[in-house]
Amino acid sequence: MTAHGIGSGGLDDLDDLSAHWLGLPNADQDRQAGQSVERVAAAATQEQADALNNPPSSQIKTQAFTDSPAPATEQDRARATWAARVAASREQQRSKVDGQTIATTRPGSIAAAWRARADSPPAPAGQRWMDGAACTTRPDLPWTDDAADVSPWDALSIRETCATCPVRLACAAHAYARGVTGGWWAGADRDPDAASVPEPTWDPPRKDAPAGVEQGCLPLDLTRRQSKSVKPGRKRGPRTKAAASTSAAGQDARPVEPERQFAVLPTTFGGDAA
Repeated sequence: MTAHGIGSGGLDDLDDLSAHWLGLPNADQDRQAGQSVERVAAAATQEQADALNNPPSSQIKTQAFTDSPAPATEQDRARATWAARVAASREQQRSKVDGQTIATTRPGSIAAAWRARADSPPAPAGQRWMDGAACTTRPDLPWTDDAADVSPWDALSIRETCATCPVRLACAAHAYARGVTGGWWAGADRDPDAASVPEPTWDPPRKDAPAGVEQGCLPLDLTRRQSKSVKPGRKRGPRTKAAASTSAAGQDARPVEPERQFAVLPTTFGGDAA
């Protein structure tokens, strides 16, 4: 019979029981504590090794910005390729006109290249009078030596542009050297009556103005045509039987209102009469 659970272990069991009641560590607890300390130390060592081998993403980004540049992405490579192609295209599109290099990025280069001809005489060295020409600001107009290819409205715009050009004399000399004896065709040397230009103008009262119309906004060619066909003070003949009977009776024909007289004339922009 054993007392308080003391078995056949003898002194070992007594030591364990004494340690249990007194709270003292026995040999097994010492061994377990030693193993726990070793496991904790091994875990800490493993964590340090993992931190060195696998740093967090924030540390990777910081290191990438500080130590070495980030690798080029597909978008970066596409941008670089596009920029290189644009630069090569601009370099290839550059041309020489009269010994001058015309940049394609400038609107005036279009007009300058359009005006140039293959048989043009070479310009003197260093001559750049075309850079200050007023026509370089209007590449939309047809700058050509043949006036037949230009509409009247474009001709009017070209004359206005050439009238204020600061290099008119140099342009005229250059045109003369190319064989255009009258200077640049859009200059003031052309006769305004050479072609009918439907430019609206406000005519003052004239002796040969159409009957019933004192003044109005009429094209120049229309004013000349009407002045030949309508005489001042001329009355219209009877157009109906009632008007004919009234005229035969000795009464004057009904006068035509000025508004109606003006309405039957062709409009300035070539539209139908009202």
